[in-house]
Amino acid sequence: MIGYLKGKILVKHEKYFLLDVGNVGYKVFASNALLPELENKQEIALYIYTNVKEDAITLYGFKDEKEQLLFEKLISISGIGPKVGLDIMGSPLYIIQNAILNNDPKLLTEIKGIGKKTAERLILELKNKVDFIDFGMQNAPKEELPTIDEDVISALEGLGYEKYQIIKHFQNLPKEVEKTEDKIKWFLQNL
Repeated sequence: MIGYLKGKILVKHEKYFLLDVGNVGYKVFASNALLPELENKQEIALYIYTNVKEDAITLYGFKDEKEQLLFEKLISISGIGPKVGLDIMGSPLYIIQNAILNNDPKLLTEIKGIGKKTAERLILELKNKVDFIDFGMQNAPKEELPTIDEDVISALEGLGYEKYQIIKHFQNLPKEVEKTEDKIKWFLQNL
């Protein structure tokens, strides 16, 4: 099993990148949190989760061992495969933390690929498995989470943005921005 790779990024795509390690190109999938940080020709070291199936061997890359551990815990839950696990990892981790700590599956259903039953199962199974302090996440009370109405999300999705991008970016929304139009304008100006 491959557990760690260090090399140069040959080319970056929407969901993965090719990593040159000793003149061998590895196709590594990564979360939407990591991919925007990467550039072609950049040297990078990654922790790797190797997923072996009957018809494919797939590599998933993470910045550090803690992210890889969280990913492995996520995909150990029934109904969450590696692709959904990456979508979860690409969402702000405070959403996962707050959903689990506050027993609120609605927060998790905002993540692409997570339905109500999967969100409830995720909360139930991760409640005692993950120590968020180990992942360096602050305990943000539920009241401090940004409230994004469905009209804002729908409008921005109509412009081509993914739900996880919208939620992640709105964590910095100033409290004085309250109207739907102002939220959309703020999003577009500050992206």
